[in-house]
Amino acid sequence: MFRQVFHPTDFSPVSQGAFAHALRLALAAKGKLTVLHVAPEGGKGGAESGFPHIRRTLAAWNLVSPASAWW
Repeated sequence: MFRQVFHPTDFSPVSQGAFAHALRLALAAKGKLTVLHVAPEGGKGGAESGFPHIRRTLAAWNLVSPASAWW
């Protein structure tokens, strides 16, 4: 079984689904999730949508208390 999940992302809205899958895999493996922001040369990619919120996602999945999710 693997212990690390590597998730390259451009932070675009489309990449949010891939982030959720990567996070689920890392949780299932009780492993480490590494996120790398990638963008076209000289561009921001989808950076305007921002870094994925791990605690917010975990709270939405009822895996941590909503109070622990930094909104």
